[in-house]
Amino acid sequence: MLDQSFDAIFAKTLTGHITSWNKAAETLYGFAAADAIGRQSHDLLNTLAAGSTFSAIPPRAMTAALVEEVEHLLPSGALSPGTA
Repeated sequence: MLDQSFDAIFAKTLTGHITSWNKAAETLYGFAAADAIGRQSHDLLNTLAAGSTFSAIPPRAMTAALVEEVEHLLPSGALSPGTA
């Protein structure tokens, strides 16, 4: 069902490891699912985000409602469309 979406969607563990990656994420970020799954999202996407997001929240308090705002960089180093 996620591959039917035009939105880039990926899921990750509380430690930041990518567990799923849809077709739109492949198109937007330029990485195949096989290359993304299992990697740290911030390492793969070269995101610029405060490193304390997860350390400041106890794991038991995390829910699916947690959303991070980050800037995504393409493999070339350019900002991904839709971020700025």
